Amino acid sequence: MPDGLAFAMVNKAYDNYINKSFYPWLAGVEIQVIESNENGHPTDSEAVHLNQIQEEFEKLLKQKHTIHSLVRVTRKGFRDLLIYTDTPKLTQEEVNKFFESFLKERKINFSFQKDPDWKAVSGFIK
Repeated sequence: MPDGLAFAMVNKAYDNYINKSFYPWLAGVEIQVIESNENGHPTDSEAVHLNQIQEEFEKLLKQKHTIHSLVRVTRKGFRDLLIYTDTPKLTQEEVNKFFESFLKERKINFSFQKDPDWKAVSGFIK
């Protein structure tokens, strides 16, 4: 990547997935890395914390959605989560409440965007 080395964890079980159209919404999360090593990647303890944020976010989504967690990218200063779901059912209030405690310590960007062909992950899966 332009800023240096990135690591992607990709759920390759979704190669050639035929039901993409049933899960056309991408829940994208960009999480700031606070404790990093010299290349901007998270320290071991920070990676554990980022994994906990991901697990808690997926748990929140699963309360109202069927989710397909496809890609997690760790890059200089950030971790990105790319998760597909059916129609967004979380309210802005629910999202804000969930991220409120994390925003006290780090920047987090969240969006739901329509991507019925899963173009955002086309570089990772077929």
